Amino acid sequence: MQALIGHVDEMYQSDAYHSLSIEGSSVTPEVIEKVRKGNWSPEADGEDRKSGDALAGYRNIPVHLRNSRYAPLRWEAVRDAMPVLFELLEQETEPGVRAVLGHRLFGYTHPYADGNGRMARFLMNVMLASGGYPWTVRTC
Repeated sequence: MQALIGHVDEMYQSDAYHSLSIEGSSVTPEVIEKVRKGNWSPEADGEDRKSGDALAGYRNIPVHLRNSRYAPLRWEAVRDAMPVLFELLEQETEPGVRAVLGHRLFGYTHPYADGNGRMARFLMNVMLASGGYPWTVRTC
């Protein structure tokens, strides 16, 4: 477990950068480090406010996915759906199945107004790593 945490720590900046870039967000290594160290304060710092792509919370608005016919769950259903999703994932014993289900169902539930892809990739990696699979960084 300690080796996994060390590996994730080493990959943190690269993983965050590429995951944010995939979704078209612009973020610098400096912002990533501020978030990592807990020094990022968009409420108090105007520069941090500009890098708001690094923070997300459960949505309380409807969302529409560009170039897609899929309509995510209504925002009112998100708070009920998330505990069920995590319960399902806890019950699945096979890490590969857990990773695929988690990634797919997280995207289906779409709990955030922005950042769902980043969190789905992170969740997938955590579940794969829990089964001994390597951490994956997508660069395209």
